[in-house]
Parts: sequence; C-alpha cells; structure tokens
Amino acid sequence: MFRTVVERARATFQRRMVVTDDAELAYSWARELRTGVQLGWKKLDIPQQHISIAESDKMLGKTYPNLIFDMRGSFTANDLGKAIPTVAGGGVIILITPPFERWVNATLSYHEKLAIPPYSIEDCRHLFIPRLIRKFYEHEGIWIYRGGKWEKESIEEEIEVGERKKPKIPRNTFIPLEIYRIARTQDQVNVLRAIEELNGILVLTADRGRGKSAVIGLAVAGLRGALNRKFEVAITAPSREQAGVIFDFIEIGLKKLGIPFSYKNENMLLGKKIKVVYEEPQKVLGRKADLLVVDEAAGLPLPLLKKLAQKTPVIFSTTVHGYEGSGRTFSIRFMGYLKELGYVHYHMEEPIRYAAGDPIEKWLFDTLLLDAEPESVERLKGLSARVVPPRELFSNERLLRSFFGLLVIAHYKNTPNDLMTLADAPHHLPLAVFSDGRIVGAVQFAYEGGLSESQARELYEDPKPEGNLIPDIFCKHYAMLEFARYRGARIVRIVTHPSFWGRGIGSFALKELEREGVAWVGASFGASPRLVSFWIKNGFKPVNISPFRNPVSGEYSLVVVKPLTQELKDMVEKAHAEFAKRFLEALSDVYWDMEIGVAREILKSFRFKEEVKLSELERIRAEHFIAGRHVYEVDVDVITKLVKWYFLTGRDFLSEPEERVLIAKVLQRNTWKVASERTGVREIYETIREAIEKIVEREKNYNLPGG
Repeated sequence: MFRTVVERARATFQRRMVVTDDAELAYSWARELRTGVQLGWKKLDIPQQHISIAESDKMLGKTYPNLIFDMRGSFTANDLGKAIPTVAGGGVIILITPPFERWVNATLSYHEKLAIPPYSIEDCRHLFIPRLIRKFYEHEGIWIYRGGKWEKESIEEEIEVGERKKPKIPRNTFIPLEIYRIARTQDQVNVLRAIEELNGILVLTADRGRGKSAVIGLAVAGLRGALNRKFEVAITAPSREQAGVIFDFIEIGLKKLGIPFSYKNENMLLGKKIKVVYEEPQKVLGRKADLLVVDEAAGLPLPLLKKLAQKTPVIFSTTVHGYEGSGRTFSIRFMGYLKELGYVHYHMEEPIRYAAGDPIEKWLFDTLLLDAEPESVERLKGLSARVVPPRELFSNERLLRSFFGLLVIAHYKNTPNDLMTLADAPHHLPLAVFSDGRIVGAVQFAYEGGLSESQARELYEDPKPEGNLIPDIFCKHYAMLEFARYRGARIVRIVTHPSFWGRGIGSFALKELEREGVAWVGASFGASPRLVSFWIKNGFKPVNISPFRNPVSGEYSLVVVKPLTQELKDMVEKAHAEFAKRFLEALSDVYWDMEIGVAREILKSFRFKEEVKLSELERIRAEHFIAGRHVYEVDVDVITKLVKWYFLTGRDFLSEPEERVLIAKVLQRNTWKVASERTGVREIYETIREAIEKIVEREKNYNLPGG
C-alpha cells in the first residue's frame, strides 16, 4: 500500500500523506524514501536529515522531497504550518503519532505556557488534537495505518490534478531573457513584466509555494542587468529569515547574468553596480533606495505599511493564507488605503512546489483555518451576543470558520498557534456578536487575576511572568498587589465585520462582556489615535504604556482598564492619576517622538482636579509672554505649568491644531522646525502665544482649584 502512496504522489506531482502509530513501520517507509527531512525532538535511525522541533523556523523558505514528522512528543500548530508546505510535489509526508485514543488527551509543552496562574496544566482543554485527527479522516490524499491495519485509504478519483503549462515569455522585454527563462510559471513571467513597468506601487499576493519571493529576487537581479548602472535596493520583512528566499534568487539571477557579488554581512549584498540591503521595518523608513521591497507585508501593522507606501517605487509582497501572517488585515484595510494612492495588484495562483489541486494543501488550510473568512452578511437585523463554549465552537465548523475568520482581521500577525490557544487555553474564551444568526463581531478574551495572596506576591517578584498581564502592571508599577485578587477579562482581540465598521458593534460587545461576572475588563494594544479614542469612549482608563516601541510595528503598547466594582474604581483611578503624571513628565524624554495624535488622545482621557500653582511673579511673566515682552525661552517653565494644567484637568476649549502644537513643542520639547513639520502648522510661535492667552484667561475664570 505504501508503494501506492508513493506512486500517486509522483504521478500527480502532488503530495500524499500517511499517518501511523506504528513507528517501526514508519522507519522502514522512511528508509524506502531515502531522501527528505525528519522533524522531531530526537533523531531517528533513518537516512533523512534531522531538524529539531525547537528549530523548526529553519525550515521556512526551504524545500524538501519528503517529510517524516515525529509527533509523539510535543509540537505546536505553528510547527505544522511551517513544516508541511516545505514538501515538494511528488513527495510523501509521514506523520508518526501516538495511538489516537491516547493522543486526544495528550499534554504538550505548549499547554504549560497556556496554564497561567491560577490555572494548572490539568485545566487545559483538549480540542486541537481531536480536530487534527478528525481532519485526517475528512480529507483525501491521506492514508491512515493504525492498530496493525490500513484504517483509511485515499479515494484518489476525487482528487483533481492541475495541468502545468510552459510559460510564454513576452517579446521586447526590458529584463534580460536569461532571467525570464528561469521562471517556472506564467505567473512568475507576468510578475517580471509588471516589475519592469513599475513606477509606483505593486502589490503581489499569493498563497505559499507560488514563488513570489523567488521572482522578486530574480527581478532585482534582472533590473540590475537591464539598467547597467548603480542600482540600490532596500528589502524589509518582519524578520531577516523571511527575506532569505529573495536573497537566494538575487544570487541565482546575478550568477546567470555573470555579475560578480559578495556579502559584506548577512544583511548586505554588494556587487558590480548593485547594493542590496536588508533593514528592519522601522529602520528602512530612513533609507534611500532605487527600489523598496516589503516581503511578508501582512506581518506588519497598518500604520507602518502606510509609511512604507510613501517610499515609491515599492513592491509589497505577502502570503495571503499562510504561516507568516493573515492577509485579511492587509487586503481589507491596507489595500483599501492604497486605492487613494493608486497601485497595481497581481495575485499569483499557480503553485511551483507542487501541482494545482494538491490535497495536502487543502487539508492544511482547512485544519489550521489558514483560509478562514467572515461570513457574508448583507445587513444588520438586530444584535445579540454570548460567550460560546469552546467545545461548541470547535464542534461547529461553520461557526468556527466565521468566528476565526473575523479574528484574523483584528491583528496584523496571525499564526496557527492562535487557533491552538483558542482551542486549548483554559482561560481564553470566545464571545460572538450575532445578527440574524450570523457572526458580525468577535471577541477573544482571557481571564486574568483571581490570584491568592502568595500568587500575587510571586507575580510581583517575577521579572517576566507568563500571563496575567494587567494584574502584573498593577503589582509592579503601582504596588497594588490586592488588584491581582480580582478576576477580570483582558481582551486579546476584538473585531467587527468589515461590512459594518463604525456601527457600534464593538461597543455592544464590550457591554456584553461586562456582564460576565468579572470585576474589571482591560486590554493591551498598539496605540493609534483611532484605537485609543475607541477605548476611552467606552469608559476605559489608560494605566500604562510601554517605554519602547514594538520593534516590528513601531507602536507603543497601551494598557487600559475599566473597573466594574467600587473598590476597583478607587484603585484604577489612583493608577490612572499616577500614570497621567508620569506620562506628562515622560513626553519630553521617553516619548519625545510619539505620534502627536496618540499623545493627544491619551492626554484627553485625563480629568483631574488640579491647581495651577503660579506665584505672583510667574503670573506676571505669563502676561509678559502673551504681550510679547518676553520670548518663549524665558518663560518656558511657566508655559509648561499652564499646558500641563490644561491637559490634566481635561479642558477642551483649545482647537485641535493648538493642542497639537502645545504637545509637539511644549510637552515633547521638539525644535521649532520639527514641531512645525510634525504639526503642519507654520506659525508655531503665534499659535502657542494665543493658546497660552486662552488658558490664562480661562484659568482666572475657573477660580482654582480647577476641575
């Protein structure tokens, strides 16, 4: 029978899979295959190259003739997502598993990360592996041998095999023909042609295994060959490893054209009249180049993508349904934004590693929900919401695909482990918002807190604890260990159906979550003006912001909390007040370059009773500045006092441009030139003087203390 599996794979140039709990038999099959890779914790006595599961990242971008995956130890959904797509057409995948009866309740090392206090590993659910097993039986192209017999054979007649056609090269190409002849599909030829004609923005999308990174590398080499002048290219991606294939094919193309090159370091290729540099996403913003390539762009957040889109010519390349990240945020939000700028979009469909219709690709997409999409909903017909028990969710495929299809829109980086976490984490739960029986809103939340006194003390003393993010903030930053006693819900992701953004569904979901018997609700998110405004509008208080930007997204992470009991209201208000003072002081140092819109939204959340403690002399100096008898630099201390009072007490009588100028110059201490550039206001000095005049006049009328 195994011979049949091999023959079917080779005859169709697709992959086939065998699942077995008979390790010795699997070893004999592996020896028959001879070539390929074995993935597992221990090296097996078989000829294939061994890669430890701990180093499964090394498989990304690689191609192997066969795969033997020893799943008898711990593994994650990410390991599956990384390993399976690396197998080429004609290859066989052998999965060695424990007996299914035992495997369904297996405890994996990943469960240890999910079992945060007060939960233990015994509290973890076991929903992911049963789903995996069920999908083995549902899909064709998969044989199952267990209990000493073939339990399932693939019905091969039901598998369609796509025909591979020889690509046609266009006439009068700009990129040398030697490069075109390397292309293996018509899609790759078409992409080369599109890059030839690029003068603005090209968006290149594909599922894994379509050769998008390879063709970009060939195009870079081809452009150098065509231009025959100094040519500089900047490449960025969420990680250097993800850009590796582009560099590999730049090398192939340059060698084909006889252009010498070498590496100064792993991030810089130098050759005759060519320089190719990899930069981290944030750093590449400051680099000038003839061409910018953003690979696996779906793994980057929207604000950063918008900045990168200004550096034309630029190629945005991304996997739509793959391990690297979901393309939904990219395709819905970013490509919608690009419509204003104008762009060319090309979607690559024909696989390169294997023939079209590959059943193992279909199995992987279905099992890990890589192609999950929100349901089509034409109009709202009332709203209802409920927490869906995970067992119910994972036993209803339509409900699960719709819910998870929404979740992947909520975050720029989604991996198969997100599905595994939702399935097995004891404290993660789904809340769905329904309209006429269809999901139009999704919330994934995690219970935190509810800790004993000793657990709270451990949280306070542990420098990097797993989980309990918000209680940890209160323990470490505000010495409020008692906060950790209260059980709350931290929102991991919240998203509205893209057809109904701005219709109040997110706010409705938050209200429903508040009824779940928790003492507080909170969230941690990459701060943007829109998001900060959303949370504050719904009654949440900022209590902490990260001192460093996320190295990939470039955003500061803000933590917000809404207390639901009186005792917690007092604690949160104290933390919020302390945060306000710290934030105001840090704006001129730690957050001097924070986006003004983000800083303004945070400042607008403050509503404290504060006095402006100006001496008689300070009042006179303020009046002198307003009258033009003093320059700004002489009275900056008094001006700063007044501006801080304005924001701390929640005043809102200044215009938005005035507030933005005060933030940029007075609070963030930018130079006059930089403040003008960042705010778009030319008359910075006059704007500050007029704003201070309004503050002084209003301050008199408020009969301090203010508020």
